[in-house]
Amino acid sequence: MIAVLPFENLSSDPEQDYFSDGMTEEMIARLGRLQPQTLGVIARTSAMTYKGANKDVARIGRELGVGFVVEGSVRREQERVRITAQLIQVSDQTHLWSESFDRSTGDALTVQRQVADQISNALAIELFGDKRSDEDSTSAEAVATRI
Repeated sequence: MIAVLPFENLSSDPEQDYFSDGMTEEMIARLGRLQPQTLGVIARTSAMTYKGANKDVARIGRELGVGFVVEGSVRREQERVRITAQLIQVSDQTHLWSESFDRSTGDALTVQRQVADQISNALAIELFGDKRSDEDSTSAEAVATRI
């Protein structure tokens, strides 16, 4: 089980929350299609209750019953946006993967989709050991060794 925590808006403009929230929702949707028979993704409404919460990953993981958490942030500067995401193992709160993505703002929906695709592909490699498409499947034994 994995939860995508609300991406944090690190810009000084609260009107940019829509982009951070959209990034969270896009990530949940992308991860939900990775390996639905093997990887459960916590619903958006449940994950969004942690927006602005001052709780550590271990506590959130226990409350949601997940082994992994994706957390991230969005920073916007003029016509540029930097989206950072991390995969954290709840049991010991270690970062298993982290990456930043710089884009020009342009079409917000396209930026969110492209970055969410890149993140979900990277997480598939981290969690399942290789790149998988939505139609591919992984044996339960192979996934269990990583998850």
